[in-house]
Amino acid sequence: MIAGEMNMKKCRTLFNLLFVIYVILMIWLLFVQRIKYISFENYGETLIHNLNIIPFRTIIEYINPDKEVLDHAIINLAGNIVMFIPLGFFLPAFNANCRKMGKLVLLTIIILIIVELIQLFSLTGSFDVDDIILNTIGSAIGCGIQHIIFKNNH
Repeated sequence: MIAGEMNMKKCRTLFNLLFVIYVILMIWLLFVQRIKYISFENYGETLIHNLNIIPFRTIIEYINPDKEVLDHAIINLAGNIVMFIPLGFFLPAFNANCRKMGKLVLLTIIILIIVELIQLFSLTGSFDVDDIILNTIGSAIGCGIQHIIFKNNH
């Protein structure tokens, strides 16, 4: 095997390993760590309480926070973007169709709706359309970074 091919194979293996680590970390953050807080009492009421389908409602609440929750607001807004930058970075590498921003955004939204629904119905989180908006922005940023880094290799 030529040295360049070996290096590419090692890079691809490392890339795949990083993706697997990212997926495991996301499963842990989005679901597993929240299991200890699950209570199925008043399931229907909890579902309704954990549902936000009004765009920008949560974002606006965080933009005008009380001083006591400012740190939480910044962490939530920035975290929802930053946590999904890797998704936008990895998806184009695994699916050539995702190299186009529109297709990446569509696939990201589909993935996020599934994640939000699982969180809602399993009571491991909420369904918040604002999370989908912020996560999609993060994914788009990741796609942009991936495109800049690998633009000569596609």
